[in-house]
Parts: sequence; structure tokens; C-alpha cells
Amino acid sequence: MTTYVIYLLFDIFKSGFCQSDDEFEERLQSNQLYNYADRNWGYHTREASTSYQGVIEFLQKQAQVDASSQALMAPKRWPGHIQYSQETPKQMTGLHLTAYFGVDDAVRDLLGSNSPDSKDSCSQTPLSWTAENGHEAVVKLLFGNKADIDAKDSYNQTLLLWTT
Repeated sequence: MTTYVIYLLFDIFKSGFCQSDDEFEERLQSNQLYNYADRNWGYHTREASTSYQGVIEFLQKQAQVDASSQALMAPKRWPGHIQYSQETPKQMTGLHLTAYFGVDDAVRDLLGSNSPDSKDSCSQTPLSWTAENGHEAVVKLLFGNKADIDAKDSYNQTLLLWTT
């Protein structure tokens, strides 16, 4: 298990999604490693040759997944926007996050208890997240598990948009 995932499992993140920009900024300020750990755990996990059991533990804790998805998406998508931390996708699952990072072993494990077509609050599926980030192996894995190639997000966009 990577050090970053251990960090993301800390109790401080059990509160899940921050309800305001101030609360979100406070979380980032008081947990200096959080932003880096959140943005990079997937890359380190994908490259690691060691066991990732702790990663699955993290991905099955919805509150930590909620906190992680907010930190991962907020600064990237809406910097300077009023309530930017609230404009990020909610209802992401561990499968969404592993698809985002392209951690195919974890995706394979999570498919047993997660639908490949689960949608976040923007109606994006794990398949759309992995396609957007160019993780071909995970795209094939999700196709093999009958992920809906025609699923549309809240902007009525299909997977084809995310692959360009």
C-alpha cells in the first residue's frame, strides 16, 4: 500500500465532501500533504509492484472517496469560481476514481461490487473518466464487463467525446 493511500484513510477525511469553499480551503491548508497525495495516489498505485489491499480499503470508504474526488476535481475544474469546491462531481465511487487513474487491477476487483455504468452527479460513468484520461486497458476491461458505450453525461455527451 502506498503511503499516500494510508494518508487518505486518516480519520480527518471521514467527514467526506466539504460543504463550503471555506471548509475545503481549511482542509487543504491544515493537511499539507493532502493535495499531493490525493492527486498522485493513483499514479503511484498503478506503477507499484506491491500489494494494493489498502487501496481497496480506501476505495470502499465512501466518505474518503467523496473527500478525495472533491480535492481531485475542484482546483482543476473551477479555480477562482465562487463555490468552486461545490461545483465538482459528487456521488463518485471508488470505481470512478480507479478508472480515472487507470488502476486496472483495482478496477477489476471493484467491478464485482460496483456497476460499470454507475453515474456520478454529472452522469459520468467510470468508462467516461477512464476514456477521458486515456487508459486503454481499463477501457477494454470495462467494455468486457458490458459498460454502456452510449451512456450520456449531464451535457448529453457520449463516450466518443471523451476519447478525442
